[in-house]
Amino acid sequence: MLNTPMTKRALRLCLRAHEGQVDHSDLPYALHPIHLTEQFDCANEVCVALLHDTMEDCDISEDDLREAGMSEEVIEAVRLLTHDPNVPYLEYVRGVADNRIAKAVKIADLRHNSDLSRLESVTDRDRNRVQKYYDARVLLGDMAYEVETPVGPFKVLVNGEPWPFAVRDTSFEAFTMAWWYEDMTLDKGIPVGKPDKTYDIDVDVLPLRKGDVVVAGFDFGQQVSYGSDEHVCGKTYVKECDGVPYTLGLSVLNDEVFNWIDGVPVREGSDDYPFRLIDPDGRYEIFEEPLEHMDHAYQRTISYRVCWSTGANDRITYVVDNVATGML
Repeated sequence: MLNTPMTKRALRLCLRAHEGQVDHSDLPYALHPIHLTEQFDCANEVCVALLHDTMEDCDISEDDLREAGMSEEVIEAVRLLTHDPNVPYLEYVRGVADNRIAKAVKIADLRHNSDLSRLESVTDRDRNRVQKYYDARVLLGDMAYEVETPVGPFKVLVNGEPWPFAVRDTSFEAFTMAWWYEDMTLDKGIPVGKPDKTYDIDVDVLPLRKGDVVVAGFDFGQQVSYGSDEHVCGKTYVKECDGVPYTLGLSVLNDEVFNWIDGVPVREGSDDYPFRLIDPDGRYEIFEEPLEHMDHAYQRTISYRVCWSTGANDRITYVVDNVATGML
């Protein structure tokens, strides 16, 4: 945590305000705001993270914050983060979105509160609460229900219904070192470019249940290439939109079945995962209780990669194919 005179005062006030309060795991509640501070390196943000629940859950007022030496930026953000129970939840979240600091802290707050591994036991009510938090994260731009491509959206469906996911724009790092391999068919040493856009998509399976089916929803046109290795399988497609051809790649984390031959699984993978890939187009089955598999981040995350380039030829197919299957 960033240590300044103001953040130290905020920490003292946080500990005093939340004294005696515990979370759902019977741990000191103050650990939650302290955890959020680790994600910020600005004094105002750290103070808001520490104090974001004090006006809502404790006997703390704006005047108390002012007397504690908090800046007006901190006080305004904490005020916006204080949910009036008479205001519908998503309406309250929309108000938070207009303030840069409040928005950043709310996203961090929602991410932490969405983590079911914090709970000693999980009920249907807990899972429903996570869905509410996911909707708020979508509203704040931290999650999405779809990624737009030039030929239509990519979605994730759970049991046929849209499911939110985290999206990372990895376009800046989307390249393949295969450019320099001696046995490549293209000229050795000549960079062949990169896709127009690349997104990595993560689905947290902890809120899901045994028996749920997770599907990649898309219409990318005609398949022109397929590749797989020990960890990833991917396909490359070409589709025309408004007279312009596009080459698109989709890859999936190939967890329970590592290799496919003509669409048939040929080797079983690790038992560490609560999900397994049941076809190479991105359909997964949750076959064990996800909450029993949360020792590592990869055990709780289904990952996809979507990328595309304008045009369609062998060179572009090579680029898209290698970026798609180079996910790990």
